[in-house]
Order: sequence, then C-alpha cells, then structure tokens
Amino acid sequence: MHEYRILIFVHTFLYNREKLPEVFSSYFVQNSYIHYYNTRRKCDLHLASMYSAVDKKSITNKGCNLWNKLPENIKTVGSYNLFRKRLKQHYLELI
Repeated sequence: MHEYRILIFVHTFLYNREKLPEVFSSYFVQNSYIHYYNTRRKCDLHLASMYSAVDKKSITNKGCNLWNKLPENIKTVGSYNLFRKRLKQHYLELI
C-alpha cells in the first residue's frame, strides 16, 4: 500500500503538478529533460546518484524506482482515475 501512495504522488507530480505545493516542484526529473536526444527510457524518471542511506530511503529515490518499473501503458495515462484503476489492476496481477 505504501508503494501505491508513492506512485499516486509521482503521477500527480508529472500530470497535475499545479495541485501540489510549490515545495515539491523539483522532486522528480524525466530523462527527456536530461538527454536532449531520443532514448528508450525518455519517459522514465532520472535517478540521481544516492550515496547515503537517508538518500536511498527518500521519496524521490523510491518514487523514481517504482515509477521506472511500471509498464509503459500505465505510465502514459494522464487521467488520475484511470491511472489509479490501472495501477490497482497491475498490483492485483502481481499477486
């Protein structure tokens, strides 16, 4: 359940950033903003180097890892309700 909430937060950040407080404005960066050329992982989130144990437990690191593991058909859904539905289906299939 913890993972589900983190992914909802990441989705809101990517598709409805205006609904989040300003403090979250730079939590995640898509690879397409890092590389100015086409890559296979351009829709994934850029995973910055993490050195300390605290960094590795951060919501930024966990959010990036969880988001990057999702199938493309879930990541590309802009609708909040449809995203939640597909995410639940995805987790139910994993059980």
